[in-house]
Amino acid sequence: MNLLFPLLHILLALGVYFIFALLSVVVARKSGADLTQMESRNSVLVLGIGAGANALILAVILLLVAAVEQVPIGVLGFHFDRRDLLYALCAAAATLLMAVAYVRFLAGAGRISLNGDSAARGSEATGSAVTRAVFAVIVLVVIALQEEVLFRGYAGFNLRSLGWAAVLGLTTVLFVAVHFLTNRVSATQIGSWTAGGLMIGAVYLVSGSIWVAFSVHFVTDLVNVTVFNITGELSLYHPDPPLTTGHRALFRLAQSIVLVVLLLLIYGPVVRIGFLGGN
Repeated sequence: MNLLFPLLHILLALGVYFIFALLSVVVARKSGADLTQMESRNSVLVLGIGAGANALILAVILLLVAAVEQVPIGVLGFHFDRRDLLYALCAAAATLLMAVAYVRFLAGAGRISLNGDSAARGSEATGSAVTRAVFAVIVLVVIALQEEVLFRGYAGFNLRSLGWAAVLGLTTVLFVAVHFLTNRVSATQIGSWTAGGLMIGAVYLVSGSIWVAFSVHFVTDLVNVTVFNITGELSLYHPDPPLTTGHRALFRLAQSIVLVVLLLLIYGPVVRIGFLGGN
């Protein structure tokens, strides 16, 4: 199969992604937000702009599936049965429990202090903080779904002629590469993104469900915010010093291994995604 047009379709989708991402930054700055400050980035305004931009990206990608690929969006795997629910719940529980245990382990080993545990500061919670937390969850939901539809669904569909192994590898490369634009890059960070990308890609291919991949992606991002405190607030813990990229990379590797083992136990080693001819 000629890959020229599929690659052009992927580039078109990535162009949409970059344009809306850039516009969201411009709008946020025009609104007076200082994106170099975490407090400003966590404001309701910036979170709302981010959610809106990602929702628009998602809508355009689904439009491309219907208008350019001329296939029903259901081919990407918009189904969710009882086995999917079982895996999603097990994966979420495993991720959350592992994250809390990991932070406690680091504290017990003297690597970090949890004296900033927000449980001891509950009285400081305000209505504004609750509002920001709600908006933060909305942003995480929209981003996780948009990225799964784009990087696992749309890109995977266009690369399907290469087989499942190439789809897994190439969509992970795209997923990692895009994160270079908005994050500080290091070898450990690349390792973390790669482990996470391969794991979520495997979840998508084996389950055949974009919703299952989304649920794993969402709970992974949620742990980063609510346990590892990457935003500086809205977290159950406030590790001092903050967790390093190395700490998070080790966790991501362990999480990926556990979730892939769960995946094989619940689904078995069969590729089920529809556009690859799965069952």
